[in-house]
Amino acid sequence: MRHVARRERCSRPHHSHLDISLLCLRKTPKLVNMIAVILATISLIMSGYLVVGLSGYIAYPTTVTSNVLNILPDSDPWVQVRGLF
Repeated sequence: MRHVARRERCSRPHHSHLDISLLCLRKTPKLVNMIAVILATISLIMSGYLVVGLSGYIAYPTTVTSNVLNILPDSDPWVQVRGLF
């Protein structure tokens, strides 16, 4: 039989209708490790996006606009398809 994380009664009083069920789960080592892996992965991906974005702004400081699609030429067929939406 597999071990399933059971919900315990929360020791905190519920003053609102929002219930954060993760706070009520028993903190098993498997759950703690899973949350650590998820947070590490999100942090790694976020730092990668930040490096790419900041290096783009540093490399092209005057030509970067808020909408990257505006940089593409209007004669490109994919840009024309984008204009339909």
